[in-house]
Amino acid sequence: MKKKYCIITGAASGIGEKTFKLFSSKGYVCIGIDKDQERLNQLKFCEYPIHLLYFDLLNENVQIDIRNALENILEDANFITLVNNVGGSILHSSKSDALDWDAYYRTIEFNLKPTVIMTNAIDKFIKKTRNSRIVNISSISARAPLETIKEDYAAAKAAMIGYSRKKAMELSKYGVLVNTVCPGIIATERIAKRWENRDPEYNSTILAQIPLGRLGEPEEVAKAVYFLGSEENNYITGAILDVNGGMYMP
Repeated sequence: MKKKYCIITGAASGIGEKTFKLFSSKGYVCIGIDKDQERLNQLKFCEYPIHLLYFDLLNENVQIDIRNALENILEDANFITLVNNVGGSILHSSKSDALDWDAYYRTIEFNLKPTVIMTNAIDKFIKKTRNSRIVNISSISARAPLETIKEDYAAAKAAMIGYSRKKAMELSKYGVLVNTVCPGIIATERIAKRWENRDPEYNSTILAQIPLGRLGEPEEVAKAVYFLGSEENNYITGAILDVNGGMYMP
């Protein structure tokens, strides 16, 4: 019997974890990939069939290993969703000092490299199904300049959008739909901790820029990812879905 699978990178926490659990609950066999083995192992208690793979996606040498690991798992797949979720900001925001090239390089590598490695690793599998989905996680910072975000992160996330659009065009002839989700300020564990340690008055100025008046929840992003990455989406590709509470309206 053919099955539908969802591969999620950065599945150990935050948006990745919530996306993993949502796809699992919808009948997908989920494959979680993360370098944090301890956190990833917590997903073993999921009530649905899952596979957990421990890889550092900043190491390009793992591409062949990932492909080999997926070979047996995906042999009965007729629908594959890949959610490229690994990424984030490396540097703390600052209004002073221009960034040197090394800062840009490290941030772009951290955000774009895992996506390229994973997309290349599953290329033959998704083409074979002729009916798959890829959802890449970018950021509101790729869509609008924010005072709290440095240029390196904005550039890295904008690169994700460009990459997604090109892959959407390239893979369309194989029935593969590729889209991008751009979250706003989402209360993951990391962001919530930073939020709590910051001046409440400063946080209030940020909330004032969000029409819905609050931070987003990881589950809300996961629902957007699910729609674009599931069989419910049959005609959307090369698109950007903003999940930001109205903070940016194109």
